[in-house]
Amino acid sequence: MRIFKILYYHYFLFYKNVLRDPEPHVATILSLSMGQGILVNAVIDFGALNLFCARLPVWVQVLISLSVLLANFAIYPSSRTGLIAKEKPRVSHNGALSIIVSWLFFLVTASWLFWGAFYAKHVIEHCK
Repeated sequence: MRIFKILYYHYFLFYKNVLRDPEPHVATILSLSMGQGILVNAVIDFGALNLFCARLPVWVQVLISLSVLLANFAIYPSSRTGLIAKEKPRVSHNGALSIIVSWLFFLVTASWLFWGAFYAKHVIEHCK
């Protein structure tokens, strides 16, 4: 999926140029997987809350996150890093829009960690 290439590219540049991480590829995969894992867990949790008034068990959430992590290491081997960097994937050939999309993805997924619990509590209270 192109959007994940765009996210990978911008996360990689951040870890390589801004934070100067000694292993920017690994840091990129870990942070991208964290965001994707949170997104997948949030969508499933949202559906389970609204349809069944139940939350996902923690072990299921961890299993989903680990699956996303392993999939990303398989999809983005370190040998592809150079190819993605040369390609410079962007949203509609617009670098600024690509950066905004990358930030929005990060902010939305990270915010679920904070407001997701409040939302779940609210929904479960109304299920009773």
